[in-house]
Amino acid sequence: MSSKLEDLLAGVPAQNGNNGEVPSPTFPDLKASASRQTQLDKTTAIVKQVLDDEQVARAEERRRLKEARENRDKG
Repeated sequence: MSSKLEDLLAGVPAQNGNNGEVPSPTFPDLKASASRQTQLDKTTAIVKQVLDDEQVARAEERRRLKEARENRDKG
């Protein structure tokens, strides 16, 4: 068995069609994928905003309770 390149390529038909260039992939669902990504981005932004608002509310509540404890301990 010969392992020369010419021998291996003897049965392979000539390739043509893209002039030796790498073909660019096509994505038929690109629009659908982009809209889903946009929706995901919107959802992520909303969730981050809700979590940030909750964090601010918790910090304010902790500050208010700490102040109340300090006033209680003074008097």
